[in-house]
Amino acid sequence: MKIFAMALMIAPTICLAASPSKALSTRAVAAVKLKLTDPDSAKFEGLRLGNSPANNVVCGLVNAKNQLGGYAGRKVFYYFDAKPPIVVVQGDASMEHTIPVMCPGFATP
Repeated sequence: MKIFAMALMIAPTICLAASPSKALSTRAVAAVKLKLTDPDSAKFEGLRLGNSPANNVVCGLVNAKNQLGGYAGRKVFYYFDAKPPIVVVQGDASMEHTIPVMCPGFATP
């Protein structure tokens, strides 16, 4: 019974993840594409607001082609809308540890 009650409390939080504005999503997608080997091949999914009181962080998944021309697999990313913007994609060794903080609950594939 306790597990069921916990699931009821957590489910709305997971299901109601807020979507970023169209302008913020556009900036995030453009910034992430700049970090990719083949930006035109990028496929984005699951865009949502990340952990920020100012609602200026976008989290999501991106899959793009690598240097060999094959899709590398989905990677978690976040975009922090600041001046200058910060973009972290799963695999960025120096900043990857910040993904769980900025995108809590976003499972890395």
